[in-house]
Amino acid sequence: MTLAEWIAAGADGPAPPSPLAERVDALIAAAMDSIRGDYARARHYAAVASQQAQKSRDAVIKGKAARMTGHVHLLGGKARPAVKAYERAWAYFSDTPIEQAHTAVAMIQALAYIGQYDRGFRIAEAAVAIYDAEGDELRAARVRANLANALQRLDRLEEARVTYQAAIGILAQHRAQADLAIVMRNYAVCLMGLADFAAAEEMYAIAREAFVAESSHLLVLEVDLNRAYLHGRQGLVREALVAYRELRATFPEDAGFEIGHCLLDQADFLLESGLWTDAIEAANQAIHVFTRLSSQFELGKAHLLRGMAHLRRGQAAVASPDLAEARRRLRREPSQNWRALLLTAQAELDRARGRPRAAMRAMERAARLDSIPERRPLILRTLVELLFASGDLDRAAAALADDGDPAQRSQLARLQNQPDRAAMLARQALAAYDQQLDRAESTGLRRSMAAAQEKALREAFRGLADPAERQGVVSRLKDQALAELIQLPAALTEIPAGLAEYR
Repeated sequence: MTLAEWIAAGADGPAPPSPLAERVDALIAAAMDSIRGDYARARHYAAVASQQAQKSRDAVIKGKAARMTGHVHLLGGKARPAVKAYERAWAYFSDTPIEQAHTAVAMIQALAYIGQYDRGFRIAEAAVAIYDAEGDELRAARVRANLANALQRLDRLEEARVTYQAAIGILAQHRAQADLAIVMRNYAVCLMGLADFAAAEEMYAIAREAFVAESSHLLVLEVDLNRAYLHGRQGLVREALVAYRELRATFPEDAGFEIGHCLLDQADFLLESGLWTDAIEAANQAIHVFTRLSSQFELGKAHLLRGMAHLRRGQAAVASPDLAEARRRLRREPSQNWRALLLTAQAELDRARGRPRAAMRAMERAARLDSIPERRPLILRTLVELLFASGDLDRAAAALADDGDPAQRSQLARLQNQPDRAAMLARQALAAYDQQLDRAESTGLRRSMAAAQEKALREAFRGLADPAERQGVVSRLKDQALAELIQLPAALTEIPAGLAEYR
């Protein structure tokens, strides 16, 4: 049996006689060829390559096998074992810097997953320097693309945007279509965070077309998952959930991170859509996945989203342990965006417990952090609510300026005794709400959106003097009451504060 025949047969049984270095290289090539389409087969090839490499005294051969093991662990969602394998490879390559640079390309991503960003940045810098010295701008661009992924994970989106664009330019020059498609997919995620949804959709479409042409089914799946989240963030909730349900049936073995992030994404936009019970369930499942994967950052996110959903349902006591768990896991993370969201949730909890000063301190800290554009409206709204409650209209006016929430600007005008301006802004708030309703695909979703917009609707009602316009707001508040009833668990018999007046 030849080496090629042995590998084609699955590399089972005794290896045929051939040079050890050739045998290990062939096994690594087979693992790379199958890693996106048949994960179990790739894992087997990597394991055999590692066993074969241990028979050699050549450090480079051992390093290549260790690096392949790292790739398999990383794609299987096992970041810590991946880092350990990459560390072994890095040590084996101590006398071959170019191989260390090759290892860095994926190692940066694994280090980001376990929160070792500074180390990842140092390794990226060293790898780029090695490639620049070799005149290999293509591989340097690949390193920069993974560096952009790490920056994005930290929510340093403007830096990530510039880094992605630089990498895309070089990859396009070299016609590296496979690399380019992956980078464009990741860049689209960055654009979503910057609320540039149209550009994100364009990137997804280009990347998906490339993956389909290459029959890269797992990458097509990942793009479709990202697009489902994009639809959810745009308010197309039913469309997003139907897409998720269909995609879940096609998940391959060991698609751990994809499943977990899919659930996190659902919890995120379900929370903002007023579907709080569904958000809690999605967060529950995400916690289960990321507990198995020992992914601390993602666990922190899931606990935070679940706690926020409980807060929206008026369950401060239930939310408190989740927020404590999120704080424990996120406090060491350098992501200012998620720390700002954590402080926002803490402020909501403090306010529910009758601690307005503590809530204000938390929100002032949140407002100073560099959160992403997609999250700033929530942070601003929460801060302004507290400023209104404290009677500080001057600071509220400064915070709102001309681009704040129209319902809150209407409230400010009403408190400043400007009824005509209050009515004008109330109409703007209702027009924005109606645009959201136009995207809702069912009565249930429209009611949940009414629940999420309850405070804005109340202020629109107060800002209007015309009876007919007020009646329109009342009908929306009725929808909000129905939404709250739908969300209540059967075991809960106490009527939430304010619901009786809607009845």
